[in-house]
Amino acid sequence: YYNEQRTDNSPYNFEELLQSYDQRSIRLIAELDIDPEWLNRWQTLSHGERKRVQIACALAGNPELLAIDEPTNHLEHLGVIWLESERAAWKKTLLLVSHDASFVSSTCDYMIHFHNQTIDQYKGDYWSFLKARQQQVAHLEKQLNKQGKKDVRMKELAGRNTAGKQARQRRLAIQPSAHT
Repeated sequence: YYNEQRTDNSPYNFEELLQSYDQRSIRLIAELDIDPEWLNRWQTLSHGERKRVQIACALAGNPELLAIDEPTNHLEHLGVIWLESERAAWKKTLLLVSHDASFVSSTCDYMIHFHNQTIDQYKGDYWSFLKARQQQVAHLEKQLNKQGKKDVRMKELAGRNTAGKQARQRRLAIQPSAHT
């Protein structure tokens, strides 16, 4: 199930959620303080209210994989705390895209980093990922710096060799021939 960042349209299963009598749906509606009247007045809801409905609809289906795009953008503080605790109880896969570092660190224990057409994987919270990433970048910079120094040294040596050859050639050109 994909829970998008935008809240323009109500989730396709919002009415189904409100009409459901299973314990999970009832709990989600109660805990997220969702009013059944919201179905008829989606356009007048705040973005925070809309985001709570989106999250409830996503979780109600109990998907094996839940992809959430920027869930904290519109949630108030209590909604974020609720989502963090719900995530702690979630035993399935969550694919989370977020710029909220504290939320990511408190909810995720495995990071996938996409960069330079590669994928790196890190086990641990977001802060551990950042530390490991900084160490990796420092190591790469050190290697590049070493390589750069080698390249400069090679150019210097090549320059000396070229200068030496040119000097020998000038001396040979200046020396009179032994046959004259």
